[in-house]
This record gives sequence, C-alpha cells and structure tokens, in this order.
Amino acid sequence: MVVARSAIGSPDAGASFPEDQAAKRPPSDVTATTAATRAERARIVPSLGATGTLVTVPVSPSDAQVVLRLYEAFLDGDENGVLDELSPDACWYVPAGRFAGMHEGSEAVAAYLIGLRDASGGSLRPWSEDSRDVAVGANHLVLIDRLVATRDGVDLDSTEAWVFEFRGGRIARVVQYVGDPEAFARFWS
Repeated sequence: MVVARSAIGSPDAGASFPEDQAAKRPPSDVTATTAATRAERARIVPSLGATGTLVTVPVSPSDAQVVLRLYEAFLDGDENGVLDELSPDACWYVPAGRFAGMHEGSEAVAAYLIGLRDASGGSLRPWSEDSRDVAVGANHLVLIDRLVATRDGVDLDSTEAWVFEFRGGRIARVVQYVGDPEAFARFWS
C-alpha cells in the first residue's frame, strides 16, 4: 500500500492508494484499480482530475500577496478580509478533525477559517511572528507555518502546509496538509 505523504513527510490519515496492489491482481482488475485510484486521488487531492491529469494554472509573485492578505485576515478573524481574497467558487480541503472534508464556495471556506479561530477561543496563532514561509512555483503557491493554540487545557502544535491554486488573481483551491493528522483531529474534536 502506498501512503500519501504530506508536504512535510508525515502520512496523511486515511489517504492511501492501492497502486502497488494492482501488480498483484489478475490483469482484468488492473484497469478498474487504476480508475478507482484516480477517482480517489481526485477526491483527496483536488488538483488532480478524475483522469489523473494535473490541472495547472500559472502562479505569479503577486499571488503571494493575496495569500498573505488571506492569512492575516484569518489570524485577525476578519471574515470580510478572507472573502475578499477568495474566488466565489473556492474550495478548501481539510484532512482531519471535525472540520475534515471539502469546504466548497467562498462562504464555506471563510466559515471554516473563522470557525477554526473561534473554536480555539481566539488562541490560534503562528508559533512566532516570522515562522511562516511562502514558496511560489510555476503552478502552485505553498504557505508553510507552525500554528499553536490552547483549547480546554489541550495544546495544539501543528506544522502545516497550505497548497494554493489561483484563478483571476483570487484563491480558487487549497489543500491543507498537517504534520500530525491524529493530533490535529484530537485537538479539533
């Protein structure tokens, strides 16, 4: 079994693909397994279509400013500021916890981000003022940070990578990776 790895090397909970199992099946099962694997990847990693074709949209350095504005609005609990940076049909995939799944539409994405802050009692924050990094590639932008929070006497210390795609200068799609999905899920349960 091949386990999907997060951007920082930890296995993503529940994200496994049976590709190596296809070699052990009779040839008639290989095509069905490949199609099922592609469909599962399209569900978990939205940048892959059902055919397994990578969807690419060029990223510009100005997109980093869009992400930083979204991040600051998120940390400040500014829902309107979050909405300003999102495409109306934006979606955000969360791997674990009570917020797990795909949040579809700008209102749902903003509700998720503001909900995180509110659920932490306002304690969710970066580990330090300079702990975040932004990497701009040809087709994606990645924000990496270490977020901490305290809720009901339980501490969260979560290294995360948020992978962004853009459309028309606004955030269209985000896949969120967390370093320890089990600890992330426990904290937000």
